[in-house]
Order: sequence, then structure tokens, then C-alpha cells
Amino acid sequence: MKMTNECVENVIKQNIVDIRRYFEGNIHDKCEVEKALKITLLEIIRSYHRFSGEVAINTWLLNIARQVLEGGAKNYTKARLNQQKIHQVKENGEQ
Repeated sequence: MKMTNECVENVIKQNIVDIRRYFEGNIHDKCEVEKALKITLLEIIRSYHRFSGEVAINTWLLNIARQVLEGGAKNYTKARLNQQKIHQVKENGEQ
């Protein structure tokens, strides 16, 4: 099933509340919720041509949101680990 730009816009409008609620249930910082929502919307727009119709559209959209959330968590964890390494190097160098 191919979706047109207009169709994608309508699908996003119909599901934006559910996607936002998903993020609000998993992220407690409102700014981070907005960032995740924007990234998800961009990813939906970039990848809508790959939607095959094998699953319900809301399942597909929430799967993209989940991937954004998991990717954000991975990036956050990586950044935190890098900060810890830098801090350890500084501590070891100062001793």
C-alpha cells in the first residue's frame, strides 16, 4: 500500500496524540518529549514510502516511536559513558 503525502499528513494528524502519550509515558522531561516527537515525525515522513500495509498503521507509527526512544536511550547511555571515561581520565591524571 503506497501512501501519498496527503495521506501521510492525515495519518500523522490522526495519531499524533497517541505518539505523544507514548513518549510522555516513557520520558519525563517535556523538552525531551518534544525532541523525540519531532524526530519521530521526521522519520515517518522519510520512511512512509516503505509502509507495506502488513501491520496496522498505528502499530507501524508506534514502532518508529519505539525505535526513536531506544535510539535516544542508547545515545544518552553512550554520552554518559563517555563523560564517565573523561572524568576518570581527569581524576587519574590529577592524582
